[in-house]
Amino acid sequence: MKIRILFIALFFPFTWGLSQNVDSLVHLLSKNHLHDSTKYKVSLDLVRELIYVKPDQALIFAQKMELYSKTLGDYVKEAKANSLMGYALEILNDYDKAEEKYFRMLEIGRANQDPGEIGNAYNNLGIIEKTRGNYKKAIEYQLKGAETFKKAGNKKREAYCYGNIGVVFQRLGDHEKALKNFEICLAIDEKEGNTRGIGISLNNMANVYHFMGNYEKALKLWYKTLEIDQSLGNKVGESSTKRNIGLAYHDLGDREKAMEFYVKSLAQKRELNQPRSVAKSLNNIGILLRESGDHEKALAYQLEALELRRQVNAKRGMAESNVNIAAIYLDLKNTEKAWPYLIKGLELRMEMGNTDGIANSYIGISEYYRQKEEPDSVIKYLTQAFKLSSANKLAVEKRKSLQELYLELYNQNKEKEAEKYLDLLMQARMDDIQTNLLVLAEQKKELYLAKMQLDFDLYYDHVLRQSKEQTKNIGKAYNLALLIKGLLLKSSTAMRRSIHKSEDETLIKQYEDWLYLKRKIADLYSVGQDAKAIEQKADSLEKVLIRKSKVVSDYSKLKSFDWKFVRNGLKKGEFAVEFIRFKNIENKEYTYAAFVLSKDLPSPLMIEICLEKDLEKILGTYPGNNLNYIENLYGNKGDYKTELYNLIWKPIEKSIKNAKTVYVSPAGLLHKVAFHSLSKNSKVLLSHNLKFQIKSSTAEIDFVEDSELKIKNAVLFGGIEYSQNENAPSLWKYLEGTLSEVKQIDQKLKAYQIDSKLVLAGEATEKQFKEMIAGKQLIHIATHGFFYPDPEELKNYEEEQISLVDSIIFRSGKEDRSAYYSITKNGNPLMRSGLVFANADQAYSEEKNSENDGLLTAQELLSIDLNDTKLIVLSACETGLGDIRGSEGVYGLQRSFKMAGVKRLIFSLWQVPDKETAEFMNLFYQNLMELKSIEKAFTKAQSFMSKKYDPYFWAAFVLI
Repeated sequence: MKIRILFIALFFPFTWGLSQNVDSLVHLLSKNHLHDSTKYKVSLDLVRELIYVKPDQALIFAQKMELYSKTLGDYVKEAKANSLMGYALEILNDYDKAEEKYFRMLEIGRANQDPGEIGNAYNNLGIIEKTRGNYKKAIEYQLKGAETFKKAGNKKREAYCYGNIGVVFQRLGDHEKALKNFEICLAIDEKEGNTRGIGISLNNMANVYHFMGNYEKALKLWYKTLEIDQSLGNKVGESSTKRNIGLAYHDLGDREKAMEFYVKSLAQKRELNQPRSVAKSLNNIGILLRESGDHEKALAYQLEALELRRQVNAKRGMAESNVNIAAIYLDLKNTEKAWPYLIKGLELRMEMGNTDGIANSYIGISEYYRQKEEPDSVIKYLTQAFKLSSANKLAVEKRKSLQELYLELYNQNKEKEAEKYLDLLMQARMDDIQTNLLVLAEQKKELYLAKMQLDFDLYYDHVLRQSKEQTKNIGKAYNLALLIKGLLLKSSTAMRRSIHKSEDETLIKQYEDWLYLKRKIADLYSVGQDAKAIEQKADSLEKVLIRKSKVVSDYSKLKSFDWKFVRNGLKKGEFAVEFIRFKNIENKEYTYAAFVLSKDLPSPLMIEICLEKDLEKILGTYPGNNLNYIENLYGNKGDYKTELYNLIWKPIEKSIKNAKTVYVSPAGLLHKVAFHSLSKNSKVLLSHNLKFQIKSSTAEIDFVEDSELKIKNAVLFGGIEYSQNENAPSLWKYLEGTLSEVKQIDQKLKAYQIDSKLVLAGEATEKQFKEMIAGKQLIHIATHGFFYPDPEELKNYEEEQISLVDSIIFRSGKEDRSAYYSITKNGNPLMRSGLVFANADQAYSEEKNSENDGLLTAQELLSIDLNDTKLIVLSACETGLGDIRGSEGVYGLQRSFKMAGVKRLIFSLWQVPDKETAEFMNLFYQNLMELKSIEKAFTKAQSFMSKKYDPYFWAAFVLI
């Protein structure tokens, strides 16, 4: 909406201030004595009044404008008339005719050698190509527009074009280029003093950050946009910005704040008399209320939205409202009231020939019959939905109908018949992943896979129940687990950055062409169109990229990954254990299972482990990890606890007899488990006789460390001063052990001729970290770490004192949680974990710079290139923690570092004590220099510490 407002502002920037009545304007226009120039102006006013309300009528008056302009011989007025006709036609979805009007604008501009009209025409053509999904053409037009305006010295309109280029790159998922173009646009507008343009640029940048999941930055920019809208009296922009702020709070899970801004936005849209926009806002509020369980109010909003859509004859919207109202009644189990709305929605969609809507209605009707306990009718309508969606390539409806068919047949005890639909569903999901996942940004990728989770759960549950007789399906299920974990750790952003870093112009061009084709395929499939010809081009280009680029080659391997590849990487005495977590279909309980594989097994085993509720009984649900908690969980040296072993390892043990090494990939709450501390009896740890290697995925076991690990350079951060004011109390305690730790490590590295650099005290800023780590093979960070659990979870717990033993100084600042509201209350888990650098105490002062405020979040790490880094050591508290999402892993620092390209990573699971951490790190580095192996050095250091200390003092550290 904001971008279109930008476009309209080129021609009539004060639409929001008009108050004339349409009827009086029409009456005035009918008077014959008026001069054509007056008639032109009155027609323009009518277009302004009608363009959003009744675009078909606005088109008629724009056509009159063209007639009057020709009579007057005024080419500028004629160009404006064609622009408005084009815009009205766009709203009416007649893109071909809209394009004709914009080409007419271009003709007029060229004939009169008017760069302004030429630039406007290119801008409009670029917008319409963006709407159609022709992104390359859109960028081409916008660049021509920017160049034309630049030559004419029209800086404001040059900025508009760069803004629209940014929008195209945002659609392509290239956030770096999107932000770059928005920043160009912003810089021009700031220099020109174009307040309106500044607001639009800030809004566009906020949209990008919102898409990336960085809600803090998005909200900050939207609040600035709101100030500008209000200062200009721009009611249209103000109402849209308030809605955007509401959307951000909605995504953060703050429904109260979301509702506050939705309601404010709605009130302004009512004042502006924009029934279509009002109806959309009513619909948004209705959806939010339904989510909150307030069905009565949700129904009132949806009914009002329906009435408004009836008034403007918005059939698609009317159909949507009918279906939404039916859904509310079905939630309430009121089938009698739901039925007429279901039927009306279906009738409207049939009248429009809206095939995806028809299929969606069939699915809704099947739910009606499910509640009526008429299973034959349920199957009938779901089958119709499946056939219609398959014939018309409607991916969403196809998946939903397959899912519901499987569940219905399963409930009817027809599991053999149900299985074929489950197989089709999984194939559809694999097709989706192939088509869409690469072109999505990281946050959208995660959300996209999250939407698939129920289908994955159904498949895992089915295979586990049939595991004794279906070994082939076990292999497929194992492949699925490998694919999901692998894809989530492959960053599209990192791939793009690596390609551009090559500076190979041909490779960059081929890569961007490939991305364009992938996006085009996704767009075509989303509207049910055939994309085979484009798929062939994309596949051919991908083969070229695989030959030229290792990062593309690595991504391509994931798509055809197979458990046999894992087995081939195992040696004698080695086992792979891939854990998964899924919801049980019978009792809806979260269940843990494991795929077990060795070189001698003909196919993987699938073993049921436990229910999550049983694991929670041992691990507890409190998200903290203090000293007492760890001792209760793992015990003390010589008096180890065995509960965790009995629950999660004993079911596996009989299948891994004679194992020497086990590669473990955790899932769910198992990410909180220190496997090296598991004990079969109170005297001996399993790790004393069995070598554990923790992996993000067992697909990584083919990693072969160099026999002579070569590290050429390193950078070490420690002894960090967190406050600029020595006399003021610090939120983050100074850690004396970190200074001696990094100095000793530095000496060891230099003794082995490694180019090591120390960054200490006030020099160890976040900015310095970002600038110095490029190209470094080893990075060591000794500082405070932080992880704040989901604010929704914390509501269930009282605050606890974290540091229970006065003699232990922890590398964590959690005791000051209240000072970091904007981190702790953030809905994005990557914003709630991070590392602390110099001057972090001023991070939440009024002068804070959110880019380099001393708190490096996991979210910020996604934009850093660490492909050259062989090892990062996070010598800090809880750097391995984060939000735990199903089987796909931990959303925190470890995830972001891996996505940034780091090969190996050492992190901690709980609050590590300063003194013992320094001892552990010195041991590790001494071993590393002598053994030239990260894995061997880490294992030896752990073994030594385990014989000297309780698990609390050494077992927190994990090498992954």
